[in-house]
Amino acid sequence: MKIKKEIRKILENYSESNKMNFKPELEVPSLELCKRLKELGFPQFSGGWYWVLEELTYKEVWKLKLLYNIPYAVDNLKIKAPTCRELGEWLPVYLEEDIYLDIDHPSSDVWIVSYIKTTHPLQKSIISFYDNTEPNVRAKMIIFLAENGHVKFEEGKGEG
Repeated sequence: MKIKKEIRKILENYSESNKMNFKPELEVPSLELCKRLKELGFPQFSGGWYWVLEELTYKEVWKLKLLYNIPYAVDNLKIKAPTCRELGEWLPVYLEEDIYLDIDHPSSDVWIVSYIKTTHPLQKSIISFYDNTEPNVRAKMIIFLAENGHVKFEEGKGEG
């Protein structure tokens, strides 16, 4: 219990000192993509970033929160917002023996995630997604893979 309090204090101090530099909305997928991941069964019970619904007096607002204690919010009021590392654990390196994952960042505002067929003479991409943030493009590919049966979410897999 004492260790948890110490870790929480370190993280709070770290987050306070880095508030100006760290933008969590650039480190996790958009709310819409996270909602779709949740619908498809992406694990929701590990610590980390979550979109949490806050009810203000005049409206409801989704905010990113770093949650240590997962039962912090009712399930329909929180949605896991996985980081690039967490998303990467769900991206298969190979879909088939000759189809491999490729992640590219050709310019400062474009990320591309593709699966490339190595046996094609031009090493043709068979599926690609692009976006302006890496977490969004990874989430788009995982959604596609899950919708097409290439990824099946299970609790415990892909968690650290």
